[in-house]
Formats: sequence, C-alpha cells, structure tokens
Amino acid sequence: MGLPGRRGRAALAASLALVGLGGGALAAPGSPGTTADARAVSQPRVDPVYPGTGDDVVDALHYDLRLSWLRPTRTLVGRERLTFRAARDADVLRLDLSRRLRVSALRLDDVAVPFRQHGDDLVVRAPLTADSVHRLDLAYRGRPAPVRAPSVRDDLRSVGLTTSRGGQAWTFQQPYGAFTWYAVDDQPADKATYDVRVATPPAWRGVSGGRLVAERRLPTRRVMRWRLDVPAAAYTTTLAVGPYERRGVRGAGDGPRIVLTLPTGRADRLERRLRHLGADLAWLGRRLGPYPFDSLGVLGVPGASALEAQSLVTIGVGRRAPRSLTSRPVLVHELAHQWCGDLLTPSTWRDVWLSEGLATYLQALYEAQHGGPGIDDVTTYWHYEEPRLRADAGPPAAYPAERFGDDNVYVIPALMWHRIRQQVGDAAFWAALRAWPTSQPGGVADLDGAAAWWSEATGHDLVPVFERWLRGTDPADAQASSGPVDGGAG
Repeated sequence: MGLPGRRGRAALAASLALVGLGGGALAAPGSPGTTADARAVSQPRVDPVYPGTGDDVVDALHYDLRLSWLRPTRTLVGRERLTFRAARDADVLRLDLSRRLRVSALRLDDVAVPFRQHGDDLVVRAPLTADSVHRLDLAYRGRPAPVRAPSVRDDLRSVGLTTSRGGQAWTFQQPYGAFTWYAVDDQPADKATYDVRVATPPAWRGVSGGRLVAERRLPTRRVMRWRLDVPAAAYTTTLAVGPYERRGVRGAGDGPRIVLTLPTGRADRLERRLRHLGADLAWLGRRLGPYPFDSLGVLGVPGASALEAQSLVTIGVGRRAPRSLTSRPVLVHELAHQWCGDLLTPSTWRDVWLSEGLATYLQALYEAQHGGPGIDDVTTYWHYEEPRLRADAGPPAAYPAERFGDDNVYVIPALMWHRIRQQVGDAAFWAALRAWPTSQPGGVADLDGAAAWWSEATGHDLVPVFERWLRGTDPADAQASSGPVDGGAG
C-alpha cells in the first residue's frame, strides 16, 4: 500500500507427513480429484491486532470461487469450494464472511452440517481432527459493501468490495476486507492458492489476481477465469468488475510481459503514462532478484488509493485520485511489494513494517537515482520526523489498532533499513535482501524471525537494532547519518 514467525522447515515437513503427503499435493477425503498445493500449509492464528479476523482452526489451502455479478442490483452471487486443513482438534470452525452475504447452502465433505451466520462470522459445527484435510462447499448471495477501516488516513476510510452507482465494483482490502466478497480466513499468515471465475455483463470484464486462464464472451455474459498458483494472503487477492480494456506493456530482460487493465475511454492516456513499467521492474529486479511470479498486471479502478494485490497492482484512477498514484516512484513502491508483502508477507499485522518500510526505502532510492532528492537529504528529513511519528502513532511494531497504515510504519522502518545498510555495508545488505523473500518457510515473517535471520545473513548482531527501531518508544536514531552510502543499490 502506498505511503499517505518464522517457522522451521522441520515443523512444516512433519505437518505434511501427518496428512499423508506423498508428493506436492494434499488430497481432500471423499473428493476425488480435489487437491491443494502443499506450499499452502501454514500455521493459522487469530490476529493480535485485529482479533476479529482469522481462526486458529482453519488452514486454508485452496479457494475455488465462482462469482456472478448482477449489475442492475449490484448483487454478488457466489459458489465457493474451500479446501482446508484442520490445524487442531475442534468441533467448530469459523470463517470471516460479511453479514451482507447470506449463505443458502453449505456442505462439508459432501455432507450437510449445521451452520449459522453471526455478525461477520460464518460458524460451522462439525468434528475435526488435527491435520485432516476437508472440502467446504457453500453458496451465497448479497449486495456487498465495504466496512470502516481502522485508520485515520484520508485514502483509507473503508476496506473491502466497493460498488458505484453505475454498478462497477473494486477492492482495497488491507488490513482486511476480503471477507466482504467471499468466506475466508482473513489473516495474512494463512496463504492459499486460488481459482476465480467471474461472470459479468458481456461488455464488461471481471478481473482478479494471477494468470488469466480463459476468457469467453457469450451473448448475455462474459466469463473470465483467473488462477493464483503461488499461495497468497487474503488481503493480496482482488476483484474488480467494470468496462475495462486490456493492453500489454513490454517487459525488460527476463521480466514478464505486463498486462494493463484500464477503464474504457481512458486506456490510451493511462497506457502512455505506464510504458515505463518494464524498465522499473528491471530496476527492482537488480536489487531484489528475479520477479517472483509468472504474471504481472496493473489494474486501474475508480478508487483513490493503491494496493499490492499479488501479481496485480491495483491503482486508483478515479476522479478524486491524485495523479501521483500513477507516478513512477509510487508504482515502484507498489511493485516492490511483489517481493516484500506478497511473496514474503507479515505473519500478523504487527509486522506491516516488514513490507512498507522496504518499499518506502526502495522508492526513495529510485527517486534519488531519477532526479529526485538525494538519499542523504531524504534520510536526514526522516531522522527529524522520526520522534514525531513515533509519538503520534506509536512504534512501528506496536501501533494502536485504530491507527493502521500511518506514516510511522513507512518512514521509521525505511530509516532503519538505511542504518542497517550503513552498518553492514552495501555488499552484505543487498546480498541479504535478495535472499530474504525466498528464504522464509511458508512465505511469512515476523520481527523476531527477521532480526535473527538478518543477523545470521550479515554477520552482525542486529537483534538490538530491530528491537530499538520497531518496538522502542524512544527515538531510535541517535544521529542524522552514521556514514555515507551511495545512491545505488548493488
């Protein structure tokens, strides 16, 4: 999003062995042909910042969503198949699902079981054994709407599926909001793969994350099928419906061809402003390693914010959206999240600093190399701002729940990364940064795990540095600069 536990491999292997994994997939009982990617096995949890989201029973493995959008009434009709692992013995499982979406039928492993909707919870009663794998099928329907965001930001007043009077729909859903359009374990550590089929009016398109598998236009509707092959956190999924055109932008080097999905009537102008994406993705690749997914898109929606949906950066291009959202530095920030935020995701919302701090630092380095303020000038400004940000919104890893996405989780960790780079040197810093996103089991990380990993990778004891910068209540920056670094990045 734009500026305004670590687990052992042995534990993961043991978990897979318990469910009888013989290869790369988990088979759901009683459902021939239904499998899930073993990379999606995770340790589910209730989020400590937003305890109303997440469930420590459900480990989502694969979501198969079949959605129909009824434009005249702004109604969403959904059929969902969730393949999940029970993380522990339980008699009840809970998913996050908006009260505006009413479930009409539900079956667990092809058997009807008791369920109820309580507020924004879908509660299912059934005996579950630890490490057993199941299939949950449900049908639902309703008029979705976003919910109030836990933030004081002007561009983050609500999260979830938003609709316009003309019947368009789009999502911005960090820290939560996926539950406004499907039943989900809406907590970032629980990653899953996705198949999403969207039926829309024939002149419109339904857009989701990942690779476009098929598109078919019929006399009464258009159907598009999307697939996310790499497990994704719920907040990095997306849905948009509207009058869109698809355009291609050539990638650079070994990077993917970038597909632009832009509003009809504005596509030509926006495409001209986005032709630089291939070069900017290559700039990031030289610092972070190869682009981590098999597809990349940019989606322009009527909103006024930006979000790093996995493999599909969502940018607001509505009438109230600032033009800066389509600027090169902002898009570099969002593209950086494909490595830090999407491929490597915060374990809980305590660790949003993990993705936002690095994206902010890379954005500043990019600007310094492309005619903007020098990195020494920027970090000097951050140095003077740090005490105020920490006083206003708390430490980056201990902010109040109602102050999500404040500048403290962007600027303070960005300055921390700069100080770490000065301490360990360019060679060690960039080598560690390239290795980090792919090094963490399950693709999630937290503060303690990050501090330990970076200490080992760089040969410097950085645990006190992470603690002081991210959890400390006093200003952590003792000096404006502890030695120059060049504006380059390895």
